[in-house]
Amino acid sequence: MNSFERSHSFLVRIWQEPCECSDAAPLCRGVVQHVTTGKQRYFTTLDELRVFISEYLSCLHMFDAMRPESFRASWWSKLTHFWHR
Repeated sequence: MNSFERSHSFLVRIWQEPCECSDAAPLCRGVVQHVTTGKQRYFTTLDELRVFISEYLSCLHMFDAMRPESFRASWWSKLTHFWHR
């Protein structure tokens, strides 16, 4: 197995949609696409994003790294902060 076969690339787009109520927080939404297959999924929670990515990483025995309590990548922390503003 070469390094390409042991890796996956994802394109993630996240945006905020204004709420119709003036006092409500904006809604966060997103879409994630697996670059190689083109398969994509829309999500409204970070857990839905994590589940989609985990489907690909489980075959690489990396599923444990995608559990929220153990996934320590700085971008995940920043994304979580953005999502819950």
